[in-house]
This record gives sequence, C-alpha cells and structure tokens, in this order.
Amino acid sequence: MSAILSHVMQGAVLPVHVCEKLDKINRDFLWGSTSEQRKMHKVSWSKIVKPKDEGGLGIQEARAKNIALLSKLNWRMYHEQDALWTKVILKKYCANSRVRSRDLEKLPSSPNWKAINMGFAVFKKGIAWGIGNGVGVNLWMDNWVNGESLRAMIAGPLRQEELNLKVLDLCDYQAWNWDLISFNLPQFIKDKIKAIPIQLYGNGRDTVMWKCSNNGEFNTNSAYRLAIEREEDAVQFSGQWVWKLDMLPKIINFIWLCLHGSIPIREVLAGRGINCIKLCPICKEQDESILHLLRDCVYARDQWSSFTEGFETWLKTNCLSEMKHKSTTPCCTLFIFTLWSLWKNKNLVVFENTILNPRLDKVCLCQAKDYYYCISKAKQITPTIAIPVRWSKPIPGWFKLNTDGAPLGNPGKAGGGELIRDSEGRWVRGFSRSIGHATSVIAEL
Repeated sequence: MSAILSHVMQGAVLPVHVCEKLDKINRDFLWGSTSEQRKMHKVSWSKIVKPKDEGGLGIQEARAKNIALLSKLNWRMYHEQDALWTKVILKKYCANSRVRSRDLEKLPSSPNWKAINMGFAVFKKGIAWGIGNGVGVNLWMDNWVNGESLRAMIAGPLRQEELNLKVLDLCDYQAWNWDLISFNLPQFIKDKIKAIPIQLYGNGRDTVMWKCSNNGEFNTNSAYRLAIEREEDAVQFSGQWVWKLDMLPKIINFIWLCLHGSIPIREVLAGRGINCIKLCPICKEQDESILHLLRDCVYARDQWSSFTEGFETWLKTNCLSEMKHKSTTPCCTLFIFTLWSLWKNKNLVVFENTILNPRLDKVCLCQAKDYYYCISKAKQITPTIAIPVRWSKPIPGWFKLNTDGAPLGNPGKAGGGELIRDSEGRWVRGFSRSIGHATSVIAEL
C-alpha cells in the first residue's frame, strides 16, 4: 500500500482525509483488524512509522511520505534551472510583484506550485551549501557550517546591516575577516569555519548538497526522516540490534514488542483501561509484568541461571551472546526460543486451560538445535583475502605526492599534511597544518 501511490505523491498534495484513510488501511492490515472486528494496536502508530533503527517498523506515514516526495520537486527545481518547467514556474510564481504581496497565500496557485510549497520546509531543512566563492550564500541563515546555519549556533539579536552579509564578505584573500561581525564568535565556531575550503577566484560556484546522504545527492528516505521528525522524539531507541538477530521473523517481532513494553500481558492491558486482574496466572504471587512473565516468575526462573540485571540489558546481553551451549547450539538461539516458549505456554494456560509443560527446557533446546542446524546448512562462508597496503614508488624520474588528513573525533579538531618523495622513496618536501574543527571528509579534502 505504501508504494502504490508514490507516483501520485511525487507531484500532488494529497488531501488530509485521504492520507488518514491510507494510514488506517495500513494499521488495520498490520494488527489484523476488519470492519467487523477491531484488534488491539499493541504499539502506537507514531512509533510504527519511524525507521527501524529508531524503533519503528519502517512503514511510512502517508502525509509525511507525500511531503518527502514533494521536497524532491524543490531539489529538481534548483538543479534543473534551465528546464522549461522550472522557467515557467519561476516566472509565474517568483516574480517580484507576487513575492512582495502581503496576501501571498491568498493569491491563486496551480496544484504544482502548491506541491512545491508543501515540500519546501523539508527541502530547506535537508540541504547544505558547498562553498565555491561564497557569493550566493547568506552568512547567517543558510546551512553552510557543517550542515548547520550560523544563526542556529548563536543567541541574541543581529544588527540590520549584518543580516544580508554573504560568506564572501567575511572572507578576505583566504583569511576570515571577523571584524565585520559586531561580536566575538566562540572559538569552536571559528574553528569550524576555518576548516571550510573557499575559492575566491575562478569559476567556483556555490552548490546545494543534501546533507543527509553520503554523496550529497537527494535521498527520499532521509527526506522522510526529516518529515516525520517530532519534538517528542527526543528519546532514543536502543534496540537496533533486534533486526540483526538470526531468528524467525515472528520471534523477532515478539522481542521488538517486548522492548516497546507492548505484549498484551495483564499489566499492559490494565494500563490501557481494560478491566482485568493484574495477578500472574502462573504463580499467583505478583502482578504480571513483562519482566515478571519472562524472567522473574517462578516458572520462568527455573529456565534461567541469572536474573539480576535490568530487563533491557538482560534481554540484549543474552540475545547477542556468542557463547555456546554444551549441545554446541548458540546460547542466544536457545535464549530466544525460551522467551518465545514462555510466552506461548502462558497463553495456553490462560486461554486453553492447559497445564504447564514440565519439560519446557527440553522442548526449547530441541527447537533451538533444529533451527540452528537448518540455518547452518543454508549459510555459505565467503573466504576473506587480506591485501597488504604499502607505498609504491613512482616511475623513475617522477615524484609522488601523498596527502592525508584526520580529525580527533568526527567531527573534531583536525589536521592534515602532504609529502613529496622521489622514485627512490627519498624525502623531497612536505608540510603539516591545523585545519580547524572538521569532519573526516573535510579533513581528507
């Protein structure tokens, strides 16, 4: 469903109610709801639509995806300024008389222009300027200092005459003229600026890059991340390791639900307003929380030899363990199957009135051994070949120039150097210098 409307979303603003209906279809499919029967939504939709490394499932919210795709129109319009469609749009909607109008939003606009406006905020957030000569880059408002604007790094008002300064105004013959600014910039900001290469002469044009990708080209997935960002998303998800587990998808999904505290045990159900007894149906001694069910219950405790760590630490440590069981099965595989079996057995006791399996440990071990045997047969080991890296001499009569740069941290305080050697490897000339505060890419350049 997420991919079906991508073509339409690239050039039109979908109505809000259409986006909401699309999201509802996705939610109902995910949790198994129908028009006759509603199922519990174990994890909130705002978490589901996040990328997997942020705790979601990578299902894209329709409205945010629409905005992300429309931001690409802005990217194309900037990079295709000689195209006919760009010239028509700019001539019609960016004329001085229209831009200066006080009622700009009330002026008639085509669907294409509305689409461009809808994606502009994400486009502006995602771009960074690569400095050529600094003529077209605003000193304060444009993202040119490691992908950030200079204005975002400082607090307080600016003078009127400072607002329209360009980067070129601050650079004077390969040096930075700090006297143009009415206050002293912090040293760490100056170090970042000093590390930026600038070309005052020649045909060096300022270029727009996409700061969320490694190659500087627009990327729809990173644009979606910007479109989905919310202020309440400050809490970082620490369970990226879940998706790297070599395990059955349904069990990976179960562990993901555990990390979100969302498997429907009695404590979770009561917290959602469902009237139920919180007492554990197995031991009938404590409330049934996720930690109690999977680790601290008397029945679960018999399966574990250690249960003193916090839940997330305990879960991650055992899921990623590289130790081997005495049966040669990886302990992590046995651990995950034991978790899954505890959950399944609890449901059998509650919903089918079965008795507890006294040989659960044996069952788990057999399941883990069978699974490990199957995936071991499917794996193919690719041999690795070590290639030694060494300096090679140039051809006789020639010299070789080698350069290197590196930061202390990324970004961090950076330095670089160059050296020239002849065809016999003898030192000819070289130098080293401080670059300033820069990333590893800038240091290498």
